[in-house]
Amino acid sequence: MIKELSLSRERLLVWPDRKLAGFAYGVLTPLLIVVFFAIYGGADLVTGLHDYRVRLHMDWEVQLPLVPSMIVFYASLYPACVLLPLMIRTRRELRAAAWTLITVTAAGGVVFLVCPGQEAWVAPTDAELGPWRMLYRLVDTINLRHNYCPSLHVAWAVVIAEMACRRGAVPARILARCWVGGIAVSTMLTHQHYLVDVVMGFAVGLVGTRRVFPWLLRTAEHLSTSTRKRLRRHGYAWWRLSLWSGIHFGMWWRVLTNNRFRVSLTRIPQALLITLLSLMNSVLRLCRRQRRVRLRRQPGRVAPLLIIGHWRAGTTHLHELLSVDSQFSYPTLSMAFMPHYPPWFCRMLQPLLRIAGHGVRPMDNIVISESSPQEDEFSLLLQGSPSPYEFLMFPRERRHQDRLVVSGYSDRELEERKRVIVDHVDRISREAPGDRVLLKSPIYTGQLELLLELFPRAQFIHLVRNPYQLFPSAVWMMQALQYTQGFQIPNEEPVDEFVIENLRILYEAFDRHSPAIPAERLINVRYEDVVQSPIETVAKIYRQLELGPFEEMRPGLEQLLARQGNYITNAHVIDDAQCVQIESEWGFYFQRYQYVLGERPER
Repeated sequence: MIKELSLSRERLLVWPDRKLAGFAYGVLTPLLIVVFFAIYGGADLVTGLHDYRVRLHMDWEVQLPLVPSMIVFYASLYPACVLLPLMIRTRRELRAAAWTLITVTAAGGVVFLVCPGQEAWVAPTDAELGPWRMLYRLVDTINLRHNYCPSLHVAWAVVIAEMACRRGAVPARILARCWVGGIAVSTMLTHQHYLVDVVMGFAVGLVGTRRVFPWLLRTAEHLSTSTRKRLRRHGYAWWRLSLWSGIHFGMWWRVLTNNRFRVSLTRIPQALLITLLSLMNSVLRLCRRQRRVRLRRQPGRVAPLLIIGHWRAGTTHLHELLSVDSQFSYPTLSMAFMPHYPPWFCRMLQPLLRIAGHGVRPMDNIVISESSPQEDEFSLLLQGSPSPYEFLMFPRERRHQDRLVVSGYSDRELEERKRVIVDHVDRISREAPGDRVLLKSPIYTGQLELLLELFPRAQFIHLVRNPYQLFPSAVWMMQALQYTQGFQIPNEEPVDEFVIENLRILYEAFDRHSPAIPAERLINVRYEDVVQSPIETVAKIYRQLELGPFEEMRPGLEQLLARQGNYITNAHVIDDAQCVQIESEWGFYFQRYQYVLGERPER
């Protein structure tokens, strides 16, 4: 009758720890109660507004005797629901069980509306009910009047019995199955449901336990407990703005279709919110496009300066240091993540953004503010450019990795990306103060030929970092962004191989095209030098690239460094197996940028 999803047998009822009990009885139980009565009561209310009814009973069912004492068996479902959390050991299983019950209830609600059942039995008198009168009336009141098929009583009993069968020994499994059978019989002998209701209740319950529950378990979070705790401290609730809140509907639809609408169940609220925002963004985008047509493009007075390097190589830190120079214009927070909004509208939204936004980035302790310089790639994606950052939105779809380099784009996609990059730079030059555009994106590391085609005189600052520190930091960043910003729950596959492959792809392309760039337009900078000697390192950059007098920006740089004096970097651990792996796969990186192979960090 019930398909068992686990062969392990252990004690059936175990009192959960305080946190699990609080989650079960303080969060999931109220949620289930609200959802159940919203669906069940709502369907009954709608059905009561019209006279359309479907005959669900057979003639012989009307002759079934009323057995009032069976109401005790019927009502046993309620204490069973209370005991359900005691049969489950983990938060992941609790969440899956709760969503299974919600899914079963929702399916029943649809059928209630489509096939409202016709009443066949006459309400029993108090004399017929005898000593069971009060309990019967109470249960009958909860059941309402019109919701017959399927029997949610039976469906919920099947789900609860399945939870018992997953861990109970043979006697417990037999007892659970007999209890479900007793529930089914009691629904008919108490004149609550017909045979077709019971059969449909079994069917809905079995689908929930055999299909929905296992699927929910597979799509639940598989990150370690410590990782989830580190991520939860940032408070990324579904209603908060995400990196994708500024996307327009056309691009959002393209991303969804590219990833076959594979949104995890628990991420549906975020996806719905982004859908609503994307519609508004599309209207603003259309208005902005009409205005942009009337504006003359600002000629680039100076070629842009681009900061490149692998993720977590210090590109953000250097971007902030250089942004204090008044000669540079750069994408601010609203420019990067609300690219379709006019500046005056962004200023008007600032109070709301402070509430709905986030104070720090999910992968580190860097404070986010409106004036902070931001990475380009997010803005390019939001404006319609094909981007490898789709793998952050749908982390199970690793096929977006080919877009790290130019060869991964089709001709049409490449032309679209060129257009968006040029529009992005044009907007910065028009709306931000400064004579020279300062850009930053790790993606640019593997796309030098595209950038040189668009900006032949562009200059580049290339950052590198000790691979023993770079690797664990990049792994953590991928986990943090995929967990907090993704529309899919990341699967069990670790991101280690993904990070290793990313660097290899980027630097194969970088090594092909960087030799053609002269020294006065490309400088390699170590992250360690930026952290330990920031003023001397920035001065060296200014001298080699001839960016202008360093002393003019030095006071602003010193003030920024003083404000950052209390900044604490995240501590990451790398094990021996990971060290061996990066030494093997990233040996070229060690050699080229003169990091000592085998000089592993102390633990």
